[in-house]
Amino acid sequence: MLKKAKMGEIWLVAMPILLVKGKNNYDTAFQIRPFLIVDEGKGMLVIENSDYLALKVTTKRNNVSNIQEIENWQELGLKQKSYIRIEIPQRIEENQLIGKITKVPKEQFYKYYKSMLELFNISLANKMLEKEAI
Repeated sequence: MLKKAKMGEIWLVAMPILLVKGKNNYDTAFQIRPFLIVDEGKGMLVIENSDYLALKVTTKRNNVSNIQEIENWQELGLKQKSYIRIEIPQRIEENQLIGKITKVPKEQFYKYYKSMLELFNISLANKMLEKEAI
């Protein structure tokens, strides 16, 4: 049975990673990571209806500038203080979805979504595309 993620939900996702085993020796594996779904394939940002666009959820703040704290992480059932990495949207295929962790409250989701749109200035890009289509 296929899983259906919705915008505003945090899901565990199997992400492919490249393993460097030595000079010219590589392998692939999967790492299980949480992601916030920001498009569920309805044509807003992702055209394919079986694909998703998601933002990485991480427990490490590091020196990343476009990151937002999930203030209510405990209420949402997350195990550690967590952050949304706004600057790294990832395309996720439906078969990579493992399981839903939680759903972010709408107002909170809109804050992350708006930050992502502002960062990539998607509204400007959409206006340019509309102009080209005329």
